[in-house]
Amino acid sequence: MENQEKDLKRFVIEYEDGTVREVKKGFLCTMEPGEDDDVTFTYDMLGISGGELKLLVGGMLQLGMKLGMFGHGEEEE
Repeated sequence: MENQEKDLKRFVIEYEDGTVREVKKGFLCTMEPGEDDDVTFTYDMLGISGGELKLLVGGMLQLGMKLGMFGHGEEEE
């Protein structure tokens, strides 16, 4: 990851209505489509500690379960 060596200062989010929100602590995952259904993920973390990263991953798993992305013992595509 090329951003790994740079110190992040903030994330700036701009909404369609023109409002802007500055995030001083968070996690950003970007996706770059490749060939043959490949996807390259880039992860940027801003002010996240090891314990918070563990909470973040747990939260993503909970989101996946809430969205029904994990089967009940069945393999899904």
